[in-house]
Amino acid sequence: MAMEYTPRYFRKMACLSKLEAGYAEDATPLPVNRVIMSNVNFRPMVAQRIERNLILPYLSNQGVILVGIYATIEGDIELSGSGVPGTPPLWGTALRSAGMSETVVADTEVVYERAATDESCSIYFVMDGVRHILVGCRADLTFNLQAPGLPSARVTYTGLLGTITDVANPVISTAGWLTPLPVGKENTKLTLHGWNAVGQSLSIGLGNRVTPRFLIGHEGVHITDKKPTGTAVVEAVSLATIDWFDRAKKRTRAALAAQHGRDDPGGTPGNIIEFEATAVEVGEPTPGESDGFLNYSLALDIIGDGGLDLKITVR
Repeated sequence: MAMEYTPRYFRKMACLSKLEAGYAEDATPLPVNRVIMSNVNFRPMVAQRIERNLILPYLSNQGVILVGIYATIEGDIELSGSGVPGTPPLWGTALRSAGMSETVVADTEVVYERAATDESCSIYFVMDGVRHILVGCRADLTFNLQAPGLPSARVTYTGLLGTITDVANPVISTAGWLTPLPVGKENTKLTLHGWNAVGQSLSIGLGNRVTPRFLIGHEGVHITDKKPTGTAVVEAVSLATIDWFDRAKKRTRAALAAQHGRDDPGGTPGNIIEFEATAVEVGEPTPGESDGFLNYSLALDIIGDGGLDLKITVR
């Protein structure tokens, strides 16, 4: 008897993520722990292929052995707050898995800074009826504010491969994921080296080096380096206003502050996101154009002080 053909659909995906109590201990995330993403790239098995290369009296493919197996998930998360001051956004788990601490100030704000000890999460990733379990996951994030457009964070999870089984698709709610505010003059502010910038885009990457390790007596995914960087594309103004060339040559360090979300009476409390760094170096200005207007693309090096480099506040 022929087996019934039941197709599976690519766009039917669900990602559930929950922090682990102990490293690589399955936290059994539930639908309430959903992470809603777009532009997903899932690699369910990443491995090193070991060839045996036996000496035999004939030529043939001898096959390979897969070792050091892990998995990765990439996706874009829309950036918005919880809508309640002092309540963490649902993407806060991703930040904590990326080596950031979470400090909650009740009824006021949630602050993320570099953590002294890195946390990890378990992920249940469902692709239309098949669940892939990843444990011991750690992450890297890049935040993107592009005008005109929607604010987002590109997250990349790396985790140890658990079981893969048939399951029913989970019931996922978008409640708690607020519709993001467009990036632009009304909702977004950027100050760089004391200049209230007119800009096209800002990206900030945590710069985590996420490394899977497979040893005798240990398997794990670790954050082995943290070097945050970014890029700002700003309108070109006179040197008298701000001289990026001089600042690049002198390796001048000064502050960056970006705010997305309105704190005036027309704004929504709990939906304001701030990025702050006190010591930012500007790289070589690269001229470009947008709609015929001259701009500069500025590479940003975010310098740490005692392990603290980037602060993210949701209020």
